[in-house]
Amino acid sequence: MYCTRCGKELPKGMETCPECDAKNVKNIINSNVLSENNTEVIGRIKKSFLNLKEAKSLFLTTEILLIFNIIISFFDMIDVSIIFSERSDSFYEFLKYLKEYDSDDAKVFLPILTICTVLTVISIFYTCIPILFDKKYSKKYLMLNYPTMILAFTVYLILIIAFSEEDTGGLGNIEVKFGAYLYLFETLCTFVSTIIFGHKIKSMK
Repeated sequence: MYCTRCGKELPKGMETCPECDAKNVKNIINSNVLSENNTEVIGRIKKSFLNLKEAKSLFLTTEILLIFNIIISFFDMIDVSIIFSERSDSFYEFLKYLKEYDSDDAKVFLPILTICTVLTVISIFYTCIPILFDKKYSKKYLMLNYPTMILAFTVYLILIIAFSEEDTGGLGNIEVKFGAYLYLFETLCTFVSTIIFGHKIKSMK
């Protein structure tokens, strides 16, 4: 144990620093307790993760896909040409732009896209609960993934079909880019990964 103020090594069992005051020793003790608690938490999380055995890779794959699902939703998915201006946006940003013009489409789809993002964030946390809190893993921790991915896939498919039309009713030309189809594929992969992970968890019982 070392003094946090002067750096002097403290003899074993000594509760005061010969170079500093007793208050400093209290800080040393508190910092050691905090360090031990952090080590205990990390050890518990590591143990919970290792308890998944052969399902560890499926857990990581599912979590990574869920995180990537949020990230990619903010990628540029469409090219928009409106009169003389051109812009590249995600569906989320484009609907926010349309909302400023009191668009009915934006009023319907923007809240749904927001719900999709919130549900995906909750799914990420809920999938991690058994690992973070040392609980026995079961399929119930994956149940939110299914409706979330189905909703996201359906909404984006509708948007792709709607905005793929050349005539957008005065909005200009909208070209759906590769990113939109990549999102659909990634959402489908997340759904499949969740199914496989769930079956693996069930077979481990």
